[in-house]
Amino acid sequence: MDFICTLFASEFFYYLCIKFTTSLHIMKHLSIFSRLSYLLFFVLLFGQVACIEKECPKGCENGGTCENGICNCPEGYAGVSCEVKVNPCFALGCDTLHSTCNTSGSTPFCVCDEGWEGEDCSKTWVEKYLGTYNASETCDGTSDNFTIEALYAPKQNAFTLKYFHNAMSAGVPAKIVADLSSTNNFIITPQPMSFGTVSGSGEYYTSNRSMLIYFTIISLAGNDTTRCELTLNRQ
Repeated sequence: MDFICTLFASEFFYYLCIKFTTSLHIMKHLSIFSRLSYLLFFVLLFGQVACIEKECPKGCENGGTCENGICNCPEGYAGVSCEVKVNPCFALGCDTLHSTCNTSGSTPFCVCDEGWEGEDCSKTWVEKYLGTYNASETCDGTSDNFTIEALYAPKQNAFTLKYFHNAMSAGVPAKIVADLSSTNNFIITPQPMSFGTVSGSGEYYTSNRSMLIYFTIISLAGNDTTRCELTLNRQ
């Protein structure tokens, strides 16, 4: 029995074990009633000891609770004693180059710089525009269908419409640069082409990844204006 008692890591439990084994030797010489009383005493004693939880050495701060020597920290706090306030921006992963973290309200969020979006502000406004589209165009009653590509432009917050085609271009593929005024809106500033000057505006629809563009073409002579509507649907 002494060997079994050495298995207890705690000196206190080792002491109780030794006392219990010693009591077994004593109980051999006692009446049945006395033996039962001895056993009941040790059962109650071990039961009380088993209910004693290990305390947290430094206690738990900021509303933390101690369970078996370990602090369970409330949301927003960490550390051995819940003494460290966690920066909520770390969990959000806000892009440090293109955003700031707003913690003024109950729920923190990333505030994106102009030209950037997404929960962590890591995506540019332009990215969602890029791709190949099926184009459907109407210019003063004349309709046409073709394929058009949206590519990166050589400047920030802008994209290029490649293979731009219309009723006046006579099959000449052109490139139009659209400047973003917001994440879903853009402006086509007057741009001279071989068939005239193009200008207009448009909107991007995130739900179905499409664009609707209204533009005008002023002829090279300046005496004729063509008004067009262009619908682009992502392939």
